[in-house]
Amino acid sequence: MIILDKSQKTVTIEAAPFGIKDKIGYMFGDIGNNFSFNVVNSFLMIFYTNVLGLTGAQVGILFISARFIDAFADITVGRLVDNSKLHKIGRFKPWMNRMRWFLLIAFILVFVPIVKDWALPMRFVWVFVTYLAWGIFYSSVNIPYGSMASAISSDPDDKTSLSTFRAMGSALGSALTSYILPMFIYIGASQKISGNRFFIVVVVCAVIAFICYHLTTI
Repeated sequence: MIILDKSQKTVTIEAAPFGIKDKIGYMFGDIGNNFSFNVVNSFLMIFYTNVLGLTGAQVGILFISARFIDAFADITVGRLVDNSKLHKIGRFKPWMNRMRWFLLIAFILVFVPIVKDWALPMRFVWVFVTYLAWGIFYSSVNIPYGSMASAISSDPDDKTSLSTFRAMGSALGSALTSYILPMFIYIGASQKISGNRFFIVVVVCAVIAFICYHLTTI
């Protein structure tokens, strides 16, 4: 519990007892991450080449360019989070509550199938802007999420438990997206890609990720 005394400009923090609720809630954060991050890592290249018609070289240029920008974005987001206002629910939860909307909207826009009908220059501009936006917004959710462990408890044993449950959430989210999603993305035994089906799956993943983030921040 955080008590703000505006008259004396002081902040009193009363830590709630650490328990299984904290562990499970923290685990759901990385499940939510993987319903965005792992989907992009595992299937975006396939979407860009098989649905949007980009070449492997074009996608490679996009990914390399984004890595340079992401390096600066991570540092910037980290500084903004550290210097942000302390609220009644802490410093990190408000960031996740705000930025998850932008992250998941950008995640959906990355996989919009109608872009395949645009001229090549417009397609490339679209994928560059949306992919870059997704990466920046992902950092704005993942960085405060990772920092939250130190705010939940200062006990080293508790932090170890949170790290373990986060790893469990990551493994579960990765397994769900890696082994179950292909059953819905591909069409029949031919393994043909459907852009519209791809988009529907991504929207469902965004909804699941939103629920997971909510369970982490409540």
